[in-house]
Amino acid sequence: MARSSWPHSLFTRGPAHPWEEVDAPGRFTFGLGWDKVGSMVSPLERSARDDFREARRKAAVEQVLANLKGESIALLSFGEVSEELKATAVDELGMQEIPLDAIVGSVGRVQDFTRSFLPKSDDDRERWLGVQAHVRRHGLEPIKVYKVGDAYFVIDGNHRVSIAKQHGGETILASVIEVKTRVPLSAEDSPDAIICKARYADFLETTNLDRLRPEADLMMAIPGQYSFLLEQIDAQRYRLSLDPSREAVPYEEAVTSWYDRVYAPLVQLIRRQGLGHHFPELTETDLYMLVLKRRAELQASLDWPVDMVAVASDLKKDRQGRPGQVGEQVLQAVTPDALESGPSAGRWRRERLAKRPGDTLFSDILVAGRGVNADINMMRHAAIVAKREDARLLALRVLKEEADHSSKWVVDLRDLFHEQCRQLGIRGEFAAESGPVAPTIVRRAAWADLLVLSLVRRTGPKTATGFGTRFNKILQRSPRPILVVPEEADSAMDRALLAYDGSPKADEALYLAAYMARAWGVTLTVVSAGSKKSAVAQRKAGEYLAGRNVEAELVQGEKPAYHAILNAVEEQRANMIIMGGFGNRSALQLVIGSTVTKLLREVDVPVFVCR
Repeated sequence: MARSSWPHSLFTRGPAHPWEEVDAPGRFTFGLGWDKVGSMVSPLERSARDDFREARRKAAVEQVLANLKGESIALLSFGEVSEELKATAVDELGMQEIPLDAIVGSVGRVQDFTRSFLPKSDDDRERWLGVQAHVRRHGLEPIKVYKVGDAYFVIDGNHRVSIAKQHGGETILASVIEVKTRVPLSAEDSPDAIICKARYADFLETTNLDRLRPEADLMMAIPGQYSFLLEQIDAQRYRLSLDPSREAVPYEEAVTSWYDRVYAPLVQLIRRQGLGHHFPELTETDLYMLVLKRRAELQASLDWPVDMVAVASDLKKDRQGRPGQVGEQVLQAVTPDALESGPSAGRWRRERLAKRPGDTLFSDILVAGRGVNADINMMRHAAIVAKREDARLLALRVLKEEADHSSKWVVDLRDLFHEQCRQLGIRGEFAAESGPVAPTIVRRAAWADLLVLSLVRRTGPKTATGFGTRFNKILQRSPRPILVVPEEADSAMDRALLAYDGSPKADEALYLAAYMARAWGVTLTVVSAGSKKSAVAQRKAGEYLAGRNVEAELVQGEKPAYHAILNAVEEQRANMIIMGGFGNRSALQLVIGSTVTKLLREVDVPVFVCR
């Protein structure tokens, strides 16, 4: 009970002092003291005046701090809140003990007290002192309040609340009338939060979503966004109206269709991605808006549609500060290109599984054309993968800095690509971007699941490693697996050879090979060679594949490794190779080459290079 937390004398009058005299309603005098003008005052009156001065001092401090923080300490107006939150009904709850801290507003005394019920003006002193005197003589009488959600608004008893809070009370007895609203109110709600809830109430008034889908909670922490949701509902209604068999689409049907088909699926994705953990200050509807905004920004930048899962993953990286990013940028600034290493082993698989667990492996395939005849062959082999994965091709053409993206030849390239996709029966998006070739392709590859490159050996430049500096940079730094298609390749890609040496990047190739055997039905051969631990590696690969019910022929080859692989390709009639990426740093590759580069100089079948 409230009274147990108060000084006893505030609630029970007790025996009267012989000098006590009440001289007027709301006024009292006590003996044993003199005020500043010589009038006799009692210790109790002096204490009451001290209480009021202390309350006014606290109110002044509250106001100064609020001004510094740009916050409001005003009491909430019941009339305004009930109107904003669309009050619908009232219910008498009777007498209850209510928390003093949950009283946040008033019906008629909004201007007289702060949010914590401290008096705002010295003009209120006599009234405040008179109420305190009455409380000391007769005890604290119940107040009367409206209840809105978890918050309370005083109908009668504002000064009693002020005095109770000033004396450290925790609860107070109140006659409670509950006012029901379309959006619940919390005692902790700031004015901004109430604005958000008011806009939500307007949204519900328009859509009736709370009645159509009672489980829906579209509360936002950021105001001013509900108009966009209404526009989405209008767009959904228009899409439904395109059905020629329909004459008119009721608005409520558009609301439920938008919620079920557009809003709810994206919120489910947000939950699966754990975005709420990274943005605890935002609601799910805030995150819904954030994902849509980021996707629009990325699509404008990339010039092709971006998968929602990729957007959510990108937001998480941004929120986490992209660990290691700063260090990587500093390292790149001081490290020559030839000394840079590629991405860590397995990163692509972790990111891919985090985005789409249990789904297909390659949903978006980036094909980076170079404007050579080999691009046509590259497209044909990329289409094989796309059909098996029900994926879309994302075509990228990197232009010179001064190139015009709207020029006729760029438009012709786009039209040619879409015609090829139509003929191949696959989905495709085309984008052109100006900038340095290798960094642009590597950056774009992060938004895809597989990068496809054409390998021009007979008509292309010759270097120590065979393929040109740009090609080597992309091969080394791509954050995603790469399918390298030699210009003379003509493969059905149904007989795979896995080159496995037990290294971390070879483990990624093993994972991909097992996936292809299960999902694509390819025949698989595993060759291990060129290492003292090749027998151990082969046993490891065999156990991994057996554990996934994948049949494979295991072949032990002789040194050097790339000779063993070439021999196995011929003997097994393999028409594609799966292998791990560079094991040595690129400075060493320039001197001695690597198994990857040596193979790519020789083979005429597609090669999957895993990260």
